[in-house]
Amino acid sequence: MFITGSYGEIWRWLQLRRVPVLSSVSDQEINELVSHLDEVEISPGECVYDVGDPGDCMYVVERGQVIFFSIIRV
Repeated sequence: MFITGSYGEIWRWLQLRRVPVLSSVSDQEINELVSHLDEVEISPGECVYDVGDPGDCMYVVERGQVIFFSIIRV
């Protein structure tokens, strides 16, 4: 597959190709995903999702790590 675009678009395309859950997605569909990506920077300790929030986006971690946890209230 020959890909064109800005350095950032090509980088994102290559990174998405490494995401296991996207392994069966076609190159054309990856191109479509890349065209809709927004880069966001998350501060340490910042909450990006809480139980009950609508699932209206997807995050792909480029650098760093994410910790998921749930607090059980009784």
